[in-house]
Amino acid sequence: MGAIHVTDLLKGTFIEEVFEAMQNGQAHDDMEGVKDNEKVVGQMNELEKALNFLRHKYIETHERIISRLRGEGKPYSLEEKKKLIDEINTCRARYKLANDLMWENIETRLADHKSPLCTGWAIRSGHQIVLVFGDKAPDFPDNLCVILLKK
Repeated sequence: MGAIHVTDLLKGTFIEEVFEAMQNGQAHDDMEGVKDNEKVVGQMNELEKALNFLRHKYIETHERIISRLRGEGKPYSLEEKKKLIDEINTCRARYKLANDLMWENIETRLADHKSPLCTGWAIRSGHQIVLVFGDKAPDFPDNLCVILLKK
């Protein structure tokens, strides 16, 4: 067996997307500010920022594909429809990976800050990570379909 080129192994994968987002410093920051019932416990690291960026990218991509399937734009063939459905399935799977990995990383890294009175975690403007007290933590479901159905 010859030398393995990591870049060849990762081409087109979720892991490649994560590395590219990190390398390019891509981040999503249109979150709201810290509220009175929240306590800032940390900042997102570069991995978490990249994963959050990808979560939002997958939401936007999913919305665009659903609009296309609903007939917005030019008509598509049966072959194109199959390709769009495959893209949706990939988008949903990668969204779940990004979401689960981001929250697992945050909760593990900042576990010492968790309080029994805390009702959850949230991300706020400036990539701040907060603990939420009192109110239920914001619901950012791990299922992309749920997000789109709420709109």
